[in-house]
Amino acid sequence: KRLVEEKQYPSEMLDAGLKFDPNFSIRGLAVDRETGWICHLSYTHKVAVAWEGRTKLSRQRLMDEYSGKRALNPTLRKKRLKPLNDLFSMAECCLIADTVQFF
Repeated sequence: KRLVEEKQYPSEMLDAGLKFDPNFSIRGLAVDRETGWICHLSYTHKVAVAWEGRTKLSRQRLMDEYSGKRALNPTLRKKRLKPLNDLFSMAECCLIADTVQFF
């Protein structure tokens, strides 16, 4: 509601049925600031899985975006990925995914 009223997002978002889904988000995800993707990183800091909105991306698309390695060097990772690592971030993750899905 705040996005529509204060940030001039389209009012159709209010009727789109966007809501928090506790089964979608988990702690430890990250948002790619360049693509808007929700990413799950492996223990080696490679993008293991990513979603564009609520749609899971193919491995090939990940390879294309992340230079065939699915890994970002530490400097680029820090600049490009925003961690979602606390309980408040779970709602933020759903909001980002739903907003990307809407557009």
